[in-house]
Amino acid sequence: MTPAKSQPVPGSLCVPALACNAVIDGSLNEPCYRQPPLVSRFVIAGQPKAQPQATKAWLFWHQERLVFAFDVEDADPVTAPRSNREKDVDGQDRVELFLWSGKAEVDSLSIKNPGKTLS
Repeated sequence: MTPAKSQPVPGSLCVPALACNAVIDGSLNEPCYRQPPLVSRFVIAGQPKAQPQATKAWLFWHQERLVFAFDVEDADPVTAPRSNREKDVDGQDRVELFLWSGKAEVDSLSIKNPGKTLS
């Protein structure tokens, strides 16, 4: 069986090249963040009728890195889970963004503040 050539998926987005020197400092004051965010419509997994808090995401690619930034309105932030189980805060403070290259394989990377890789 020969895999089909990748075709644009309805609703798919093209990640633009990084056109500024983005500094990872949480301020989002570089010129690349002055353009509209690539993603501003988010959903709550498993709750299709629920309205998530306003969230915007910018994504850019560079030859050596993938840059993404989130601007989230959070009326009730969680500062620390009561346990060591990260999933205890999934329903409260979590953003998941899935990127697909068009290949059959799927890679997953989770990042925890401040930049610690979970999986």
